[in-house]
Parts: sequence; structure tokens; C-alpha cells
Amino acid sequence: MWKAMLDCHRSQCHAIREAQGLGPIRARKKLGDEHLEATSLLGHELINWILGFSSWVSAQKGYVRELNKWLMKCLLYEPEETGYDEDAVKLY
Repeated sequence: MWKAMLDCHRSQCHAIREAQGLGPIRARKKLGDEHLEATSLLGHELINWILGFSSWVSAQKGYVRELNKWLMKCLLYEPEETGYDEDAVKLY
């Protein structure tokens, strides 16, 4: 899973670098309605992707939280021995 996420982030970083280079090109010519509509659709898709990814992350956090609760129920609690001597304390 983590390798897939790393690959995805690398692809995103590469796309961002390429998009940054398009700034001067965009400034030189006027975009038509088709380009503006495509940009708007891309923006909506990105928002949907962000919402889906956020939901997935929340689900993973919940899953880990529940696994941790289950694990805590399965572990036996054994008090730690500290070397405390009750007889030595009674002398004082």
C-alpha cells in the first residue's frame, strides 16, 4: 500500500512540475470555452478525489483505532515488579 502511495505522490509531483511550466504559455494566448470547461471539470474531479481520499484516510484511522481496542482487550495486564519491599517500608 505504501509503495503504491509513494508512486502516486511521485506522479503528482511530476505533474505539478510540468503544470508550473505552462504558466508562461497560458499567459500568451487566450483560452477558449472548451479549455475553461475542461479546467472546471478537472477541478471538480480533483475535489471528488480529495473527498474520497479523505474518507479513505478516516476509514483507515478508524480501522487502526478499533484494532488497537481489540488488541488491548486481548492483552493480559501483568503488574510490573519494581523491587518494592513491604517489610523494609514498615520499619520506618
